Amino acid sequence: MSVLAFPQAVVSLLILAVGFGVFSLSPNASPKLCDPSDAICARWGSAALSRSRAYEGSGAQMERFLKKVRAGKHVRIGVIGGSISACVDSSEEACYVRRMEVQLRREFARFGATVDVLDGAISAVGSDFFSACWPSAFVEELDLAVLELAVNDVDTGKENRPFDELLRSLFERPSKPSVLILNMWSPLFGWSNGAPGIENLAQYYDLPVISSVCPFGFDSALS
Repeated sequence: MSVLAFPQAVVSLLILAVGFGVFSLSPNASPKLCDPSDAICARWGSAALSRSRAYEGSGAQMERFLKKVRAGKHVRIGVIGGSISACVDSSEEACYVRRMEVQLRREFARFGATVDVLDGAISAVGSDFFSACWPSAFVEELDLAVLELAVNDVDTGKENRPFDELLRSLFERPSKPSVLILNMWSPLFGWSNGAPGIENLAQYYDLPVISSVCPFGFDSALS
């Protein structure tokens, strides 16, 4: 799997995380990792994709968002990230943000809910920028924030103060958005990025983490 294919693959991972299993839209639904019509599932299988859930948490923090979906209301998802989420070197059709919007609209329509996915990503910036400036990217309040910042954050071990400040600023918003963390990988930086500190904070705040690396491994990432 090429690095440029990561965003396309992550569409399926986000659908699985938000729509099934521990974050299920249907309270009594059993975990479901693969849909027969899903090309990513067909290629990699349920076992590999289950590893995309780097950290599930209790699911409680996602409940505010999912409750609105189950009630058939309109929800807004904001993407905060770097060049991967800004879809640099990717067409509009292939951009994972747009593909996620199309698929989530189809999934959430079963509950009568509508969704807009708003892309607030900016190339080559990380949590140090967004911790102060992320509200300027969104006119309206968010119900779910997807954070893709591991690649551009500096590796400082288990600490990541800018990301912590970003999370706290999100929690203080009137809408109190749920947060889903998306950790990507880039060959430009290898494994030296902010993921360790981000995942440490995710466990502290009980936030789910989806990884595009865990399901496929290092060799697949370079193939």
